[in-house]
Amino acid sequence: MDQIAARLGAQLEVLVAAHEDDPQALQKLRDILSRPPFAPREKTWIERAIDSFLRFLGRLLKPIGRAIGFSGIGEALVTLLAVAALVAGLIYIIRLISGALVREARADRTKSGASDAEEEPATSSEAVSKAEELASGGDYRSAVRYLYLSTILWLHERGMLHYDRALTNYEVLRTIPPETQLHERLKPVVQTFDKVWYGHYPLDEPSFEHFRRQVAGLREGRL
Repeated sequence: MDQIAARLGAQLEVLVAAHEDDPQALQKLRDILSRPPFAPREKTWIERAIDSFLRFLGRLLKPIGRAIGFSGIGEALVTLLAVAALVAGLIYIIRLISGALVREARADRTKSGASDAEEEPATSSEAVSKAEELASGGDYRSAVRYLYLSTILWLHERGMLHYDRALTNYEVLRTIPPETQLHERLKPVVQTFDKVWYGHYPLDEPSFEHFRRQVAGLREGRL
């Protein structure tokens, strides 16, 4: 590292000497040296938290390693194993939470009444009719679901996407190239539906009308 630093330092001196009469070149060089990797980058709060945790883990495990006669390499190995165990535990917890969310979503579908065949209209017009019926009865949350479904079926009927019930909403969105106008029009529809259906976002008539306008804008080709 010392040799590398010395060589880089010599090269920088040559560059400065070669351009000392050119203020623009010197300013450009200063700009380059003020950014990483030459200038130290400030760590994010996540990186600082990880560093603090690893230091704490090292202090915690160092006496254990000494007590059982580990060398420095042995202590490092114990630390790595402990970190691996922690990561495995976090992954397990995340999977438990994800499973709970999936079960909650399925429970929501069960509570909404009805079998899958009854929940899933065959055409976009059937889904729109169901949405209007639910909205007129004040069930805006379920109306949003059917209006979203009508949008996906409408796109499917026109060959603009392939409707697959196994895909999540965002997986459906990712089947459309992100730089297209259709992607930009569908994205807020997906976001609103997820927020209302899975996030239990409270919905009233004006909010439902706003969602209806989003859907209408998609069909009419407006952003």
